[in-house]
Amino acid sequence: MLVISLVAATCFLQTKAAGVYCSNSYTRCYRKYIQCPEECPSTTAMNSNNKVCYTDCDRPPCKSQCRMRKPNCNRHGSACYDPRFIGGDSIVFYFHGKSNEEFSLVSDSDLQINSRFIGHRPAGRDRDFTWIQALGFLFNSHKFSLEAAKSPSWNNEVNHLRFTFDGQDLSVPEETLFA
Repeated sequence: MLVISLVAATCFLQTKAAGVYCSNSYTRCYRKYIQCPEECPSTTAMNSNNKVCYTDCDRPPCKSQCRMRKPNCNRHGSACYDPRFIGGDSIVFYFHGKSNEEFSLVSDSDLQINSRFIGHRPAGRDRDFTWIQALGFLFNSHKFSLEAAKSPSWNNEVNHLRFTFDGQDLSVPEETLFA
């Protein structure tokens, strides 16, 4: 009976803590299953105050760690600041657009990504300071957009994001946005 209890407890503990399988053959941790720490057994969290399991399959020693779900402007695939894009290959690309204009970021036969920049031109400067106000995605004859709604004053406690799919507003629960 003791052996059966130990086996059941072991199975329960193993299913409680998730892991990440690195399936991309171009990464250094290819074909490795990396267990999540007990402190953050999941790669997702409904509460933004909870840490999640994060694994970077491209960097040895192929370990997972607990992290808060905050944006990191220095990570692959990020777009931040005036705006600065970091590609999957870690190459940084600075883009200086014009305020209140739309720009094509990615143009492919199967995918189109556009952005709307907003900003201002400080006195004495020869170019606008800009940042991304909205992103639009065209794929498979569908349109998806994500934008920061205009606000007379910014409050970090209020959700300023607006989502649309094929022209229809999407209602996304706030717990999901800040997970």
